[in-house]
Amino acid sequence: MDLFEKHIRDNRKELDEVETPETDALWQDIQDKLAQQAPKQMVRQLTISHRRLWWMVGVAASLAFVLGIGLTLWHTSPPEPFTTTTPLASISKDLAPMEQDFQQTIQAQYAALNLDSINQKDFKDIFFELQQLDKAHNEYIRDIPAFKDKDQLVKVLIKYYELKIRILKRLNREIERKEHYERKI
Repeated sequence: MDLFEKHIRDNRKELDEVETPETDALWQDIQDKLAQQAPKQMVRQLTISHRRLWWMVGVAASLAFVLGIGLTLWHTSPPEPFTTTTPLASISKDLAPMEQDFQQTIQAQYAALNLDSINQKDFKDIFFELQQLDKAHNEYIRDIPAFKDKDQLVKVLIKYYELKIRILKRLNREIERKEHYERKI
């Protein structure tokens, strides 16, 4: 038999007795030690950083909201009505009547479409094409004074008018096709 086992058997009663610690005194010691270790400034810094975090989250949420609204409005806004600038007439007076014919045709196409009654989400690809075409046209108009090859510019501007008329006619056909399909149902 081992000495350790012999010691346990001999002192069995003493070892089985459990001491109950004084819980109040124990907790008081823990609280005193914690109070000595933790400076009050740490608690204050945590509060400030916590406020700062919520402030930053609020700012980020506000920015996300404003950007979301702006993108939604930008994406769903109707294309700008056709402006009656005369870039061809500024290049050559002989081209002014041709440009007026193009502009009148485009105005008539817009009037026939009645853009207010159209759900642009149904034809978002066509409206996107119109927006891109207008952006490119506006860039060409700004570049007219600096453009050296006027013949090429005239061809590009005429192509713009023809393409815009084609896109508007295609939009008109798509609207008619959709209305025809809805009437069948």
